Amino acid sequence: MTRGAARSTAWTLLLTAAIAAPAAGAETPPPAARTGATPSFATLPAGHVAELPSATPPGRVAASEKIAGFVTATMPAEQAKQMRFSRQNVAFSYLFPDEEQAKAFAQSQGNQGGKTDACLVDGGNAEQLKSVRGNEDDDGPHDWQGSYSSMLSFQFETSPGSSGSIVVRSMKHMRRSSGGDVHAVHSERFVAGADGHASLEIADAWFDARTRGVRQLGRSTLPLQRVFAGPNGLEVYAARDGEAVQVVLHTPDHPSDDSALAEQLRSRLRNMFVTLPDRNSGNADCGHLRFTLRAPAGIGQMATLQSAAFLPPVDGDSGEAPDDESDQARASRLFQAMRQRPFQLTVSATASSADRSPVVSIALGWIGREHTGG
Repeated sequence: MTRGAARSTAWTLLLTAAIAAPAAGAETPPPAARTGATPSFATLPAGHVAELPSATPPGRVAASEKIAGFVTATMPAEQAKQMRFSRQNVAFSYLFPDEEQAKAFAQSQGNQGGKTDACLVDGGNAEQLKSVRGNEDDDGPHDWQGSYSSMLSFQFETSPGSSGSIVVRSMKHMRRSSGGDVHAVHSERFVAGADGHASLEIADAWFDARTRGVRQLGRSTLPLQRVFAGPNGLEVYAARDGEAVQVVLHTPDHPSDDSALAEQLRSRLRNMFVTLPDRNSGNADCGHLRFTLRAPAGIGQMATLQSAAFLPPVDGDSGEAPDDESDQARASRLFQAMRQRPFQLTVSATASSADRSPVVSIALGWIGREHTGG
């Protein structure tokens, strides 16, 4: 087969996997990460992810209140110096999922590595939570938004006459709002298991951006089963949550045997963008992204990820390596030689009047031509 033929035929098949209810009396097969897998909805592990809190946030959380999974930090010294020099009437508070990232942020004057599969979500302050819930007759569901970040940054006014206006920043977005300094925050840590099993360790809390106090709202563990594996080691996990399906997209920890190249690939693969059922965008820079699919009878929901598959050169030629080549230069050379091809992963849940439970379908297909050169 010629190189051109290999490029045109490799990975061109549409890959599908369905999670459906088995026929009456049939043996229930276990969930499996393979093309054509047909595990039943009933065999997925069961768990629950709490919605946004319905309670009004407290007016203040004492600085002495702290809980595991939420590590707070003040401005790095250089940033604080710049703020004093500019005489700006604002300050920043930061929130991390672990001590390692917080220390890396402080030592590097504002950069942090995002090495762990731990994500944070900002649910908003009192005004934003009220806006999400609408009126008293609105009974939900009210899911946490799909913006997952390895760090949250909160900017607030420091003057005694401050109106409580606060700017909330993550690695992906920034917005200004009023309604108090206390926010609902959500933490998820992905924990890999054996034989296709995993879990999410989940914690919800109130975070006071001004005092940097954290008060626990609740904790839970969501068991997961891997149901599909795609390009670059991308994994799809699922769990039952009542009649809903919790779906988790997880990127690999080690996408290459070459450590320098693995770091380049890892930073790209961790940045995921998903179109959610409500047509809003979900995003993550922290290794995984979770979303909820609900399918009452006659209704379906779908989420779509668009990304790129990084494939080795067809002929294995990655260029000539200089004798004094550094790790960074080698990683850049190897990455530039890789083939890239955009793909689309779609996860949907549907239910007809004849279905005893939701039917979840996973489809993967190419959406463009391959190219090289990063």
